[in-house]
Amino acid sequence: MRIAESYLLIADDDPEDRQALSEAFADQHPSVTVKHVAGGHELLRYLQECPIHQLPAVLVLDYQMPDLNGPQVLQYLTSHDRYRPIVIVMWSTSRRTKDIDECNRLGATHYLVKPDTIEELKNFIQKLNAIFETAARKARSLG
Repeated sequence: MRIAESYLLIADDDPEDRQALSEAFADQHPSVTVKHVAGGHELLRYLQECPIHQLPAVLVLDYQMPDLNGPQVLQYLTSHDRYRPIVIVMWSTSRRTKDIDECNRLGATHYLVKPDTIEELKNFIQKLNAIFETAARKARSLG
């Protein structure tokens, strides 16, 4: 059994970004749990203490965090088999090809740019919904 309940985990040091994403996602998926952590070290502690069958289906990982940044966390997660089933969505304000390529090279499943407007947030949530639905379906088939 891989996952007890499919849920979304957000790792971002900005409380406003965490809240905006959580609320927008919850509006579309009211029955899905959304959990948050505020930084890279907190995220790794959470995941290490989490039983393997209770790991998140999808992790939204901020690129720029003060303690451990997104690429550092990504490199750690993708180097451990325990975390391979987690779909990792990097999100950042950066649109730089260099940053996107780095995340892809390190194993991010997706790279999405943080939304600036309500319309961009709607598009972002549509993409995240599709990603989550696919990951949750896959988790159910493995469980």
